[in-house]
Amino acid sequence: MGPVVLFLDRVGMGMGEGMLFPAQQAFSGFWIPEGERAFLVILMTSAQDLGSVFANLVTPHLLEAGVWWAFSAWGLLAVLWLAVFAAVGASAPEVHQRCVQTGEAAWIQQHRGAAHFEVARQRREALCPMRLLRQPCVWGIFAGSIGVNYLWYVMISWMPTFFRGRFDIDLAASPVVLCVPYLASWLGSILFARVSDRLVARGMKTSRVRKLMQITGASLNAMLLQFAARAESMEGAAVWLSLAGFLGRAQSSGYWVNMVDVCPETAGVLLGFSNTFGTIPGILGQPITQAILSSSGGASSDAAWSAAF
Repeated sequence: MGPVVLFLDRVGMGMGEGMLFPAQQAFSGFWIPEGERAFLVILMTSAQDLGSVFANLVTPHLLEAGVWWAFSAWGLLAVLWLAVFAAVGASAPEVHQRCVQTGEAAWIQQHRGAAHFEVARQRREALCPMRLLRQPCVWGIFAGSIGVNYLWYVMISWMPTFFRGRFDIDLAASPVVLCVPYLASWLGSILFARVSDRLVARGMKTSRVRKLMQITGASLNAMLLQFAARAESMEGAAVWLSLAGFLGRAQSSGYWVNMVDVCPETAGVLLGFSNTFGTIPGILGQPITQAILSSSGGASSDAAWSAAF
């Protein structure tokens, strides 16, 4: 059908996907108790990494049967998942009949930061919530989102070019190499979420835990990417990238979970702003990376990739 239709299809996907993360954070504020906040928030959102692993393994086989098989299969899976969620999900535990009957709803309400769902839904947040945007901690969240999204977009877009340029490896023929960093990222996000909740439970101030996770993840990720850029073999680069993803995902227990800490009832609104700010540098990262590679020796140069990373 041509590039125009494909472009419009991608825009439509983006508009739909743009609602996903704010909706997840909105649910988190009502469903997740404070003592398990990092683990349960990250358990929910980290499924995107597992999805990337699964998609990279399955999609090449779907493409063998035709491009439309790939689009149709994933679209059908999304519709099926939506049907399941519509049947068993609820906006908050206090409006979920089974949770109310078992007493779980009352327990969650006592151990979360949000008010009763019916009370919270009567409050109307401004389209541009200045009460939030005036807070330094909110801009700290935005800064974390900008850094993580810049790296994430660059890695997703340029990892195939990195392996092809440095090691002459076509990842379409070696999907496992591409899957391993995503799997490591998922494992790291779950582990550091558990560690975060343990530290809070032992009395460490929540804000200090979030900052510790953010700084630790960012610093280790940056260091390990330099090792990946200088690796002498494909296997070595894959290991360093996997470790970078594993340790870098500590950042998810920083800025991402902190949105629910700061404003549990309006975490979805905050995520909408944060993701918007974070997506802009992610988009700009594409021409910036290309310019760095072009001016530093090309995709086959370890020095160029070191500069890009």
